[in-house]
Amino acid sequence: MSQIFNHSSDLLQAVENHEPDLLFMDIDAGQNEPDGISLAKQIRIWSTDLPIVFVTCMQEWALLGYEVQALHYLIKPATTQEVDVCFNRLEKLTGRRLKKRRFISVISDYKTLRIPVDAIQYAEVKGNTVTIHLPGRSIPSNTSMTSLEQQVGDALLRCHRSYLINPKFVKRIDSNDFVLTTGVRIPIRINGRKNTISQYHDWIMRHMDKVAD
Repeated sequence: MSQIFNHSSDLLQAVENHEPDLLFMDIDAGQNEPDGISLAKQIRIWSTDLPIVFVTCMQEWALLGYEVQALHYLIKPATTQEVDVCFNRLEKLTGRRLKKRRFISVISDYKTLRIPVDAIQYAEVKGNTVTIHLPGRSIPSNTSMTSLEQQVGDALLRCHRSYLINPKFVKRIDSNDFVLTTGVRIPIRINGRKNTISQYHDWIMRHMDKVAD
C-alpha cells in the first residue's frame, strides 16, 4: 500500500510508527519545509537502512544523496523504466538482508512509538520515567525499565540499576564509568562491576562484525 505525505512532520511520524518498505522523496519539499536531504538525515536517526529514493529536478544535489545512503536518485521527469530500476535494486537489497531490524514499543506522551533497538544509545530511569536516548533525540516513557529490558533482550546491557546501554556506542571504560562516543558517562554498578565488564566484552565478541560495519 502506498501513501503520500505533504508535510515532513507527517512523514517522520509515519517512519517512527511504521517503517515503510521504500520511500520516494523530493529534494525541494516546498516553502516552510526542510529540504529532502535534511529530512533524510532526520529519518536516518530512526532507520539506518530504510531505502530512500530522491526524485527531483535538482541535479546539483545528486552527490548529497550519498551522505544519507540513498538507494537511487531520479531526475524529473522520471520514466517507468527508471522507477523499475529502483524496485529491482530494492529487491536485491532485501534479498541480502538476513535479519529483520528489531523494534520495541514504548508509551510516550500517551502515544505508542516503535523504536529501532540498534538506534538506542542508552536508557536511564529517574523516578517513574524511563528516558530512551537516541542520536539527536531523547524520549521520556512510562514504560518500566524491566519491561524495556525484556523487550531489548541481549541487545542492551544492564550496567547499573538505573541504566541500560548499547555496547556498540561505548568508546572506552574509564574507572567506574562507560564513556560513550557522545562523551556521556554511564556508571557501572559497584557490586558486580567485574561481571558487568565481562558481559560487555562478551557482547563485543559476539557482535564484532556488526560493530565493525
